[in-house]
Amino acid sequence: HVAEENFPWVVEGAEDLFIDPVLRKTRERLRIYAANPKQALRSLQGYGRPEFPESEWLNLFKGKAVDLDAVYSGLNTDHIDTRQTSEFGLVEISLRGSTPYTTRKVRDYGSWGLAYDSLMCATRLVFPERKNELQKYRDWIMRQFGATHPNFHYTVIGLDRAIRTRVSRSNDCLLTDTGRFLDLFTTCCSPTGLNYTGGTEARGTTSAKTTKSGEICRRYNDDKCPSDARTCKYRHICIACKTSGHSQNKCPK
Repeated sequence: HVAEENFPWVVEGAEDLFIDPVLRKTRERLRIYAANPKQALRSLQGYGRPEFPESEWLNLFKGKAVDLDAVYSGLNTDHIDTRQTSEFGLVEISLRGSTPYTTRKVRDYGSWGLAYDSLMCATRLVFPERKNELQKYRDWIMRQFGATHPNFHYTVIGLDRAIRTRVSRSNDCLLTDTGRFLDLFTTCCSPTGLNYTGGTEARGTTSAKTTKSGEICRRYNDDKCPSDARTCKYRHICIACKTSGHSQNKCPK
């Protein structure tokens, strides 16, 4: 066992000068849980606890970001997790039973709210000092949903995932320190961002396949339609020659 004061990043008294009291308390708890997170989970089983996947309880005890897809799936399944986990030094091997398991994705503000509320209840039990922060962050994310077109709610879901991941990895900021996440907002929500996909279904937009009308899109033919051919309700074809690939204004005939 190595004394912590021998690590170069440990400076006596420095943490107390700069760190938020909430973060300081969280770090203290993480040091305790890190000794044996599975023991902490076993202890928790003897007390009242909210419904939450075992794998995500362990992520909480280890200070890792929780997978809301796993939480949402756990709230909507009758599947019994038969997974067995063994540790070999620093390597953890997980074997799942043969029972099929369907993962349900968080795709809109409704499913996000259900999963996050479950996360919030579990986190308040493990880190009670984060209660106010968790509620304020929930309100902030819901305002982002309210300010975003439903077809692009996947960007807010991605933003939330990125923020929670950064907070868990850095361990020096709160979810409510929104000024620390401006680059993530650009990455996830700006059309110039690296993770922005322009409303495609691959990122989990709330819209399923758009029901097509047989009518030709007049706005497309005026070069004013804000939707692409996949998402627009009307057909994106030339109103003059009835072929795709160009509008009436650009028709060669």
